[in-house]
Parts: sequence; C-alpha cells; structure tokens
Amino acid sequence: MPRNLTVAEVTDTSVSLRWSRPESDGGKPITRYVVEKRDPAKSTYIPVGTTSESTCEFRVIRLVAGNEYVLRVSAENEVGMGDPAELSQGITAKSPYCKWRYARSIFLFHFEMFRNSRKFSKGRVS
Repeated sequence: MPRNLTVAEVTDTSVSLRWSRPESDGGKPITRYVVEKRDPAKSTYIPVGTTSESTCEFRVIRLVAGNEYVLRVSAENEVGMGDPAELSQGITAKSPYCKWRYARSIFLFHFEMFRNSRKFSKGRVS
C-alpha cells in the first residue's frame, strides 16, 4: 500500500496528489500506480490514470468545481493490485483564490462606503 498519501494542490478543476512508495512490494517489483476517484454518495471507483513505478505524484483533472471526490492510489505489480491508500476525507474541487476574492470584495465595498461618507459628511462635499 502506498504511504503518506497527501493533497499537494486543489483547484476548481483538479487535485494533485503525492505519496511515498510502499514499505513492501510483495516480492515482485511495482510496475505502476493506479489512481481512482469516486463520488462520496457512491461505492464504485473510477480509474482516472496511472503513473510509472518511479513517479509518486499524479494530477487528477476534469473535476467539476464544487463537487466532492474520494481519491485513492494503489500500487500494482505482476501479481496484481495491492491495497489502496485512501485520503481520510473527501476533497472538494475549488479555486484556492475564492476566499481572497471574497475578502477583497468586502474590503472594497467598505472602502467605498467610507470614502463616500467622507464626501457627504455634515451636509457638504469635502
């Protein structure tokens, strides 16, 4: 089973994953890693891609913004696929800049309110 599966980056259309090689290959060399996703409301995983035995990262693409996904990675060798490493919780595809854009719009709104209140304070334009 791959170890230390983590999310490296989340965008509104992708999630980048990283992991470490398994402690054991079951006696046969790992030939590739298989990355799968599923909807949290469903039980069936869908393969989204593979990497070589030396590549321990993968970018899952074509995700829908706002949707949650459960992701897992399995190591495979000539005997078959090993147990998967699964993220402890689902990941929602979302822009990493949404919070900043929201905070910026609030700031600009309050700045305009303050600026306009100074212009019309005490019934005269300053």
